[in-house]
Amino acid sequence: MPETGKLFHLPDRTRGAPDAGLQDFLRQNRDAPVRISAGQVTRLDVRLLQVMLSAARSWQERGLDLCLCDIPGPVARTLGQLGVTPLMLRQEGAE
Repeated sequence: MPETGKLFHLPDRTRGAPDAGLQDFLRQNRDAPVRISAGQVTRLDVRLLQVMLSAARSWQERGLDLCLCDIPGPVARTLGQLGVTPLMLRQEGAE
């Protein structure tokens, strides 16, 4: 997808509940394509990943695009180790 859609930058948080800002962003943009930038993330929290996978499925079911972009190498490796495929969560910019 060309760089279109609303953009949210994930903060570098390694533990704790999924970012409330992300959840608010997803609720506010549920009828639009969205991009979630992981450029600042150094370690992926599994609960955050669950939120993104759930959102990705919801967006796919409605024919909309949700993309995780600007993925640092360690985060891309974690996604691969957890078995997350581009069909489950579209990914761009993995180092």
